Amino acid sequence: MLNAGFYKNMSMMRDYHHGIGAFAESKSSLAHILDSPRKFKFEKSQPELDIFDGKAKKFNDGTAFHTWFLERDKFDKEIILYKPYEGKGSVALNKDLKQEIRDSGETPINTDVLEMLGDFDTLLHSGEHETARKVIEHPDKFVEYSGFWQDPETGIWLKTRPDLIASDVVIWDLKKHTTPTEFKKQAMYLHYDLQAYMALQGCSIITGVEHTDFGFIVFHANEKPYDIEIVMADRDFIKSGRDKFLTATMTLQACLESDKWPGKYEDKIGWLSPTDWRLRQLETGIYD
Repeated sequence: MLNAGFYKNMSMMRDYHHGIGAFAESKSSLAHILDSPRKFKFEKSQPELDIFDGKAKKFNDGTAFHTWFLERDKFDKEIILYKPYEGKGSVALNKDLKQEIRDSGETPINTDVLEMLGDFDTLLHSGEHETARKVIEHPDKFVEYSGFWQDPETGIWLKTRPDLIASDVVIWDLKKHTTPTEFKKQAMYLHYDLQAYMALQGCSIITGVEHTDFGFIVFHANEKPYDIEIVMADRDFIKSGRDKFLTATMTLQACLESDKWPGKYEDKIGWLSPTDWRLRQLETGIYD
């Protein structure tokens, strides 16, 4: 088991999630607890995703995205392109080559991702998004450090992997937003508030320096023309993350002590009512 602290050059999938870092709980695993302890237990029992599994594509694309913008010198060494793409640097996949890529630790991506990265790179350097560019390209920063610490309240081991920690101790996360849903709504649905709180808590405990500010640089990739947005987490957003964190860690502690992992729904009969918007229609007679 690792000691508390930050670790550099730890691969996301092979080491941080499933290898030497698997003993600690991430934002994702605590989010499963918020869904239900049964969900948490089930996800813990699942084997590591194969890098060529369809479900792993978003992780592979995310790795390529972060490597491109935060560790460009590693991109050609750690990212490999595959067909369908008839161009320089692409490879056709077969069984033997897939295994070779698995063994190498390289991350496979399709070339549509490379095209998107190039488009965003052009946009970032267009002069229209200088705030984001200066944060991402500032020479005095820490990128992709994996942090591990023990929660003072429950003793549960936790982990965080901030994309970028600036010299002024502001923590930044790069998000590739690919749905029509407004980012602020998606942030709550995907528990980005929990992610922000855990990053701030972890960095503060590990370094001994209080970290209070967390921001998102959002690359809107749903459709062209692409766009870039910067949003800072306000106090209520962090408070929401803290509330989720306390609920999740206390629930996990209770489940570990009892070895009982209930599902989301209780064994009782409930009531089914119209949604709020439908009730408003019934009350007002307005159906637009």
